[in-house]
Amino acid sequence: MSSIPLAGARLDPRLRLVMLFLVPGFIGHTIQLTAEDVPWDHGAWERYWWTPGWHLFVDPWVVVAIAVMLGLAVIGMGGTAAWDAPCRRVIEPRSARLWAMGVIVLYAAHYLTYPFRIRNHMSHMLASTGVIGIAWLLLAVREGRLDPRRADRLAMDGVALITCVTYFFAGLHKLNASFTNIAVDAEGNSIVGSSAVDGLRTFFLYGDLGTHPPAWLRYVAAWGTIVIETCVPVIAWRVRRLRFLAVSILCAFHVPHVAVMDVADYPMIASSFYPALFSRAEARIYAPYFRPSRWNVLGAAVGVAIQVWFIPWWGRLTIFGIFVLAFWGWSLASIAHAIASRRARRGKADAGRGRGATAVSSKPSG
Repeated sequence: MSSIPLAGARLDPRLRLVMLFLVPGFIGHTIQLTAEDVPWDHGAWERYWWTPGWHLFVDPWVVVAIAVMLGLAVIGMGGTAAWDAPCRRVIEPRSARLWAMGVIVLYAAHYLTYPFRIRNHMSHMLASTGVIGIAWLLLAVREGRLDPRRADRLAMDGVALITCVTYFFAGLHKLNASFTNIAVDAEGNSIVGSSAVDGLRTFFLYGDLGTHPPAWLRYVAAWGTIVIETCVPVIAWRVRRLRFLAVSILCAFHVPHVAVMDVADYPMIASSFYPALFSRAEARIYAPYFRPSRWNVLGAAVGVAIQVWFIPWWGRLTIFGIFVLAFWGWSLASIAHAIASRRARRGKADAGRGRGATAVSSKPSG
């Protein structure tokens, strides 16, 4: 692959954002795994040897070495993506694509040799990063060279499709009599163990909103979850006019998971791939608005306030949740700022054209 020219092409701005966002995504991934699967706690070392998996065919130090190299590759990917220096070839130390391919390969090895339970976010990460690598390889094999713009565009389309499919089947899985049953006992707990009902009650409890959410809100929690997961990602990807609203709904949907359910890792990883739902042109338009402003500083402050208000306890993932909600507040406020500014400029331009047309029509004829 050293002969594959890049001709100084820079990353697709969406792919660059994905690479940058995956850095905190991997931090959440590491926090979540080390919170549960450590050899010196909860019998994890014993489970290492009787849990089926490819890890049994290699020495334990190989599993650790893969994880360490993956961490270094993620740091390299984030640094080179932030720098985004033009490169003439893939195999250059400053090539973000080189570091990204290292992350893709090492993460696949990490996933296949992980000795404990595979979490949902791990499969989503494997599929999403894998489709980026496949897009690059397909174009390289088919044309004998790597066209960066086409490869990146194909990769982002693949990531968007994976995101929609992941959410869709998560919602489809919940379409059952237990999840949609909103009946509760005297204490307000679901009588059938519906995670929508119990999650809503937990959100109410830690937010000092009460102990018994009303029936209509339990309906919204159950059926709204299904509708959001099956429909909203597709709308975000395919309906440009509703894209910002749809992505905002996805972030709001994950707030209870981050705030009170101690699973900030998956929402952060899922949102790392949200840039693929936007177009390349939108990413270029919105990027300058991510610089500090009153809009995004206020958005980040609101995110921090929400997490601090609802936080059930001070643990590693709940503290990480402060960053996640601040990051979402910053990002959504930046995009809102961009949209508002463009509409204001368009309104002024339309008003100027209207005044010009009025001035022309008012001139005497003859």
